[in-house]
Amino acid sequence: MPDLLIARKTKVSLNDFNYQDDIDHRIALSKLTPFQIELLSEILFNPLIFPISELGEYLDENIDVIKKNLIELESLELYKIDADQLIVNKEMRKLYSLKLAKFDKHFSYGIDLVEMMLKRISIHLLPVWYQVPRTSTNIFESIIENYFITPKIYSRHLLEFIHTKDLLSEVANHVIKSPQAEINFEELIQKMNISEQELHKVILELELNFIVALKYIPQGNKINLKVSLLNEWKEYNALLLSKEETTVDPGSVVLCREKEYAFIEDMSLIIKECSNNQLYTTDSELENSCIQDLCNTLNAEKDYIKALITKLTLLHLIDLSNKLAQATEIGLKWINIPLKKRAHITFKHPLNQIMQLTQFSDQINTERNYLDVVKSLSILADKEWILLEDYFKGVVIPLTQNNSLSLKKCNKRWAYIYPTYTEEESEFIRFVIFHRLFESGIIQKGKFNNKPCFKLTTLGKDLY
Repeated sequence: MPDLLIARKTKVSLNDFNYQDDIDHRIALSKLTPFQIELLSEILFNPLIFPISELGEYLDENIDVIKKNLIELESLELYKIDADQLIVNKEMRKLYSLKLAKFDKHFSYGIDLVEMMLKRISIHLLPVWYQVPRTSTNIFESIIENYFITPKIYSRHLLEFIHTKDLLSEVANHVIKSPQAEINFEELIQKMNISEQELHKVILELELNFIVALKYIPQGNKINLKVSLLNEWKEYNALLLSKEETTVDPGSVVLCREKEYAFIEDMSLIIKECSNNQLYTTDSELENSCIQDLCNTLNAEKDYIKALITKLTLLHLIDLSNKLAQATEIGLKWINIPLKKRAHITFKHPLNQIMQLTQFSDQINTERNYLDVVKSLSILADKEWILLEDYFKGVVIPLTQNNSLSLKKCNKRWAYIYPTYTEEESEFIRFVIFHRLFESGIIQKGKFNNKPCFKLTTLGKDLY
């Protein structure tokens, strides 16, 4: 699975290209007026050669004002003025299409911008900078896999920069810790005590390393620069914060069974009943009258008693092959082990890992999926009672390839998408928690406001 991979470290070097040109363009763009931005945008939407007079018509502005601004902006090298027409540089138009996108009021630094930026980088540098195999048929997809495909992988990539002691790390940390993970360019200059040129160089390198990006916000007659984290990452973290859980009052929980290790204690009681020769069998099954007696003794339903008997025979703690149910030698030793350790032994017992559940398909009913559900309870290590529905909101269990939390493009926009589970998958997860892990003393279960809830036992917390 991608989450098990370590994010690859980039090898970006500004010395591999003429980065000073890029910095000069950034500074020049930051000095533009709102009208000049509109003028450049119109030039980008026109053919490579067109009359200057058309700009006056499009912008509803005096032609002398248009010409004056065109002369001021000619140093950007986007076009050349030839008498009464403009000749647009094809390559520079591609560059400014990318840069002017940052002036849009709806602009956000996201994967789409990363893709546009990568198209501007020399093709021979991409495999070197981003450790893409030269055999890759799609460099962009390979970069997504290497750095963005899951929140864990992108988080590891961020940490590479946060934990180094240099200017890149310092700027990245300032952005991450700022409100909405976005900070004013001027504020950064003051915090860092560096020049405009130096900060632009740092931000350029961070952009090429997929950490932050510069955005331009027109305000009155000037441009306000901001530095922002990746939008998909910000949305993912906002989603995590929005997953509010219902506060479960422990005093209002109706317990399924009162004791913390109820199933283990009830198994022990039946072993003792067997050693007293009080339980009769027919065809290697407990007689109905004996099952009813146990229901009365334990104040439990028949299905619960049958689950106890099934577990006891599975682990060879009792033997039903004779007319009387008998406690095995293993069973008699087991009941004398301290209760918490008894539960731990049951949980770890090799026979207790076997999943013979005919109600689930072979694709879902696997040992790996069972273990993944067990591991998922680590998110409850510092919690008490939680509703089952709230647990489903925050957990990611890769039962199938469709269940991974990964970066996907939906409706023309990228986002980290939480998995959805089929009815069978949800029931499998519920069964593992409310039956297998309850029976092993890992969780207690109950109801809060008539909704299923559970919590880790003391043993469960120790394991996580």
